Amino acid sequence: MKYLALILLLICPALAQDKHPIDVQFDKDIDKNSSTHGMVAAYEKALKSWDKELNKHYQKLMAGLDTAGKANLKDSQRAWIVYRDKEIHNIVEYYAKVEGTMFRAISAAARTNLTKNRALSLSYMADFVEIREK
Repeated sequence: MKYLALILLLICPALAQDKHPIDVQFDKDIDKNSSTHGMVAAYEKALKSWDKELNKHYQKLMAGLDTAGKANLKDSQRAWIVYRDKEIHNIVEYYAKVEGTMFRAISAAARTNLTKNRALSLSYMADFVEIREK
């Protein structure tokens, strides 16, 4: 039964949980200042929070893995960092060539979502390891 719940959690994360506190804070920040500058600042703040969240779940996941699993996760994370850096370069270069200040916010959103998605992915894996150990 616990595996069924986990599968549902992994397949339907939006249904399995409320809005993440980082997203709640982001919405509050946007409500306070919805200018382009305010949006970029809110995304940058959220990015820092998601990066901390990513590191927290990475450590939690590492603690629950065997030696081979730790090596695999470490390799995967290193590859993801290379991907992230190249993708951020691509995003920044692309949106730098587009006219309009709104594209600064779109670029910030894209950069933030890279880290958010990885943090959530690690969170789901860490939750699975935790459930499996019980």
